[in-house]
Amino acid sequence: MATSSNAWAAYLPSSSWMKPFKGKANWKELPLEGRVESIILRLTGIGKEEYSEQGSFKHDFGMDSLDFVELVMACERIFSIIISDDEASQLHTAEELVDLLRVKGV
Repeated sequence: MATSSNAWAAYLPSSSWMKPFKGKANWKELPLEGRVESIILRLTGIGKEEYSEQGSFKHDFGMDSLDFVELVMACERIFSIIISDDEASQLHTAEELVDLLRVKGV
């Protein structure tokens, strides 16, 4: 069975989902921590007061495995990087994600 080379694209965050981030004049002026926080808040729907860099994606932010995959894919797309499965499996907190993004030169 032949599949479209873009079949996986349906699983990526949509362009309209990313517009609020890229359209902001100050998006790139935000520190990396602020950009990651914005992405997580938008993905999870939690309030700013519930967010902590040390918070667990699963336990504190209520993310399931699909939410986490969306987070990783959103970061890959927004920051133009690739996060390997091995790297993703080591991420449990926003702080760890920020550290990884820094290592990747974001």
